[in-house]
Amino acid sequence: MRSLDERLFHPLCLTQATLSGSGILGSLAAKLGKACSFRRERNLQLIEQALEELERRILVVVLDEAQNYAHSSLEEVRLLLGLNLPDQPAFALVLIGDEYLLSSFKLRNHRALYSRLACQVALPAWNGSQCAQYLSHALVTAGLSPRCWNRSPPNCWLRPVAACPAASACWLAPPGSMRPVRAFKRLPPSTSKTQCKACLVCRECIPPPRLLESAMSVDPQQIQQAHELYCELTGQKLRLDYLRQRQWYELLHQGFTLVEIRRVIVYLQREIREARRNVGALKLSNLLRPLRGRPQHSQRATPAALCIPFP
Repeated sequence: MRSLDERLFHPLCLTQATLSGSGILGSLAAKLGKACSFRRERNLQLIEQALEELERRILVVVLDEAQNYAHSSLEEVRLLLGLNLPDQPAFALVLIGDEYLLSSFKLRNHRALYSRLACQVALPAWNGSQCAQYLSHALVTAGLSPRCWNRSPPNCWLRPVAACPAASACWLAPPGSMRPVRAFKRLPPSTSKTQCKACLVCRECIPPPRLLESAMSVDPQQIQQAHELYCELTGQKLRLDYLRQRQWYELLHQGFTLVEIRRVIVYLQREIREARRNVGALKLSNLLRPLRGRPQHSQRATPAALCIPFP
């Protein structure tokens, strides 16, 4: 954004992904130099006036963490692109998000916005030298010395101590210290559920192929098939709204297949018939939230997360 010529562009960035549709209008009006109002129609007028004052300069709106915006908020931004039916879009829109962003736009509720995307760019993962350069720059910016990282294996910088004992000297260095800790200390394995136990860099810590394959792509047809399977097995007719599409997507993205979903449903039905489980265990909202109470950065959910003892 800093590299854009101010004579041609006027960039704005919104980083608060929890804003509602009205909140986005108010934030845009305030960043355009207008006194925002509590009334939605007044904020629209202020944005319209600010666009006219920009004259030939192009407004560039950047939404960070776009995958976390609500559907109503993104729909408000989409409608702003056609404010007063201009010959060209009223501004340039840049959406920044994680790997879930593009897949969620392909769902039914976001098709109107997805059809207006002109291009997409997927940034590759950093290698070891890029991670080292970033960490050194961040330490220098914070006023620390990057020398406290020199004794640790470069491939284990991003790994917790308990997961990689070889990096213990690095992680035990006190904040702001100019020298690394000389004593090499092996820490016992952590019992915390929120700590990662393996990294994806070192050869000895590469997870099984099952975990690498879990980050699979999911298309709308798979979501539709999974929902129809649930309705067929339970004898229900449930509407596939946006929230259920999102929940099915999260479940399938972790690597669960239709065979496993059928196995879970059949198991729960048998348990309910034998009075070992409550009927609510088969409720769709409960079935589609296997990660409830688990950290978001955990690996693929296991059957234990569903409280179902698979044989």
